Amino acid sequence: MLVRHMMTKRPATVKPDDTFRKAVSIMASKSVSGCPVVKSGNLVGIVTQTDAIRAMDVYGKINRSEDVFSLLTSMLKSKQDTSHVRKLLNVKVEKIMNKKVVSVSVEHDVYEAARLMNKHGIDRLPVVDESKLVGIITKSDVMKFLQKVK
Repeated sequence: MLVRHMMTKRPATVKPDDTFRKAVSIMASKSVSGCPVVKSGNLVGIVTQTDAIRAMDVYGKINRSEDVFSLLTSMLKSKQDTSHVRKLLNVKVEKIMNKKVVSVSVEHDVYEAARLMNKHGIDRLPVVDESKLVGIITKSDVMKFLQKVK
């Protein structure tokens, strides 16, 4: 079966100049674990929950190492200090996204999609027609395909 017949058409997307806050909001509201990043319809990156966790870890380490005294002071004043997280949420998606996107063509079959997901340890593949994003296929889509095989 071809990817074009199993993919989700018009997936939730973000633009490189959108804020990370917008990407997080879209992923949370749509219950998806990643969003392709598009510019003029072309796939230019992907931002995922894993990128969010990595960015929080790196951003927290960078900001904490700059001014340890201020961090300790703010922690003592409030156990709920989220100023570093607020700064991170205002960063542009292009600073956090993965630019080396593994994608699959609409003309490939589900076996190629599964091979790519397995090889790269990823949960989703943007589906492209040339460089234009036309959909997304996930591990869940592959599982649905397997369930239908008689």
